[in-house]
Amino acid sequence: MFQSRPCRLFIVQSVILGIQTSQDARFYAISAKFDKPFSSEGKTLVIQFSVKHEQEIDCGGGYVKLFASDLDQKSMHGDTPYHIMFGPDICGYSTKKVHVIFTYKGKNLLTKKEIRCKVGV
Repeated sequence: MFQSRPCRLFIVQSVILGIQTSQDARFYAISAKFDKPFSSEGKTLVIQFSVKHEQEIDCGGGYVKLFASDLDQKSMHGDTPYHIMFGPDICGYSTKKVHVIFTYKGKNLLTKKEIRCKVGV
């Protein structure tokens, strides 16, 4: 279960409301639908979010996934097909990267560029 909790971001010097998981080492999911389907064809699409791990983690991540507009949110699970997925992946001392995956014609295409994520800031 998620908890609503004030958090302090380093960029903003004020307290804002964020969401926090209530137990460590668990899988969580939250979803929200856009009001109507959209197309980014011929436009620049910008999606961003911030993740702050308040505890030291050995292995974990936090991802945003964009699904098709006909997604049934009640039956969503970890293997539900998506169009775009991105977010930080931290595992041990060696893996600290941002995954960026696009789905095209049923295949997941992982970006080839290594994007390091910041930890401990």
